[in-house]
Amino acid sequence: MREILLLWILLSTLVQASGSDDHISLRYDYFDFSGSKQKDEGHRGTIHLQASQDKNRIQLAYEKSLTQTYQPPLREDLKVDKVMVRFDHKISKKEKFNLGFIMVKDNIVATDGGKVFNLGYCHKTAPGIALSGDLYYGRYDIMKTYQLDLAVKLYKDLGAFDARVNIVAKNILIDECSDAFCAKADEHYFTAGIKAKLEHQEFFLHGAAFFGKRVFAIMMDGFALQHHAMEFDQTYIVGVGKRFDDVELKLVYAHQRAKELPVDNSGVEVDSGSLKVTYYF
Repeated sequence: MREILLLWILLSTLVQASGSDDHISLRYDYFDFSGSKQKDEGHRGTIHLQASQDKNRIQLAYEKSLTQTYQPPLREDLKVDKVMVRFDHKISKKEKFNLGFIMVKDNIVATDGGKVFNLGYCHKTAPGIALSGDLYYGRYDIMKTYQLDLAVKLYKDLGAFDARVNIVAKNILIDECSDAFCAKADEHYFTAGIKAKLEHQEFFLHGAAFFGKRVFAIMMDGFALQHHAMEFDQTYIVGVGKRFDDVELKLVYAHQRAKELPVDNSGVEVDSGSLKVTYYF
């Protein structure tokens, strides 16, 4: 944790934070597994910091989770640490690019020590419309992963409401698998999804849905890595929130359906709830 704080101090010093959206957020997640042969329930805490200046923006997140497991087949409870970094630079009023990095530490599974690198580009094609593409390269001891995200982003002012809709397609390739942990994964996955957000003054409502199988996927614009061998095929998310001056509160519920690949166990249901508190500088 000390290294994360030192890294954040260095990054924020380089950027010299002055953006109106600069913030620090704390998030707590509780997740419950139904029908799983490996996991029971878990807790996750995340700290996320953002600093920006002029055309540059830096984000840093540190995530720590503890999941109670069934023993056997697993030998102990699951403990995971993740670090996620993202840098954005505006090339012009219409163009920007981003670089990202994820690192994971896991006490059980073979993807421990994995690293993911990200390069992305976004272009505003017309007022209220943007196209983006993100390429992720995952390097693990047991395999390599390639993921391409393509998205159409729509923004619309509906009188007293502001609406945003993102239509996303994810292509994932699993390559050079050399371990039983990833042996049952397909070589190629495709997932389509839609994300929407509606804002009215200080209130907001958002939702998301993803359909199509995926495994070892990167989600949430590079701030979520599914590094376990769980093959998800359905995801539904809904969230509500309110901003109080410099503080924002957000509640989120998510339901997912998955298959545990190493033990060939279908029909796993994952339900999670989270509370996020954000302070804007």
